[in-house]
Amino acid sequence: MTEKALIAAVAVALLASFATYDPAEARRSRGKDVIEKHYITDRPVRGFSGFAGGYYCDYRRVPNRQCTVLADGRESCRIVNWTLTQACY
Repeated sequence: MTEKALIAAVAVALLASFATYDPAEARRSRGKDVIEKHYITDRPVRGFSGFAGGYYCDYRRVPNRQCTVLADGRESCRIVNWTLTQACY
């Protein structure tokens, strides 16, 4: 999946989740839920950052590492994939 297609998919998923959210319920509960979604990708990609549906959304990219111990006792790590965490609050 290309980077632009992934960004579009993340944006559509977030906006769809806002469409089913009831603003009146948020006022009654005196707070908003934090919506957080995780996506595993082969390389670092950008998420959505900004306001959407009364929420502020931001993202972070976290590398997932695989580590091995070498014969001389040192540790060698390499990045195997990335986790994109999209959060709206």
